[in-house]
Amino acid sequence: MRSHAELEALRWGPGGREHFGDPRPGDFEGFGAEYEPPTTSDRVRVRDERGAA
Repeated sequence: MRSHAELEALRWGPGGREHFGDPRPGDFEGFGAEYEPPTTSDRVRVRDERGAA
């Protein structure tokens, strides 16, 4: 029968529960695209003089 510590190591991997979601060797790092935060015009619909969106 395995100890609790051994079961936790099998369950969460290296580093334990605290580091379960950390990047690991071989993870996909993306295509190198730059992040552009959304602008105000992306979030707000401007109404024209008639009140239509």
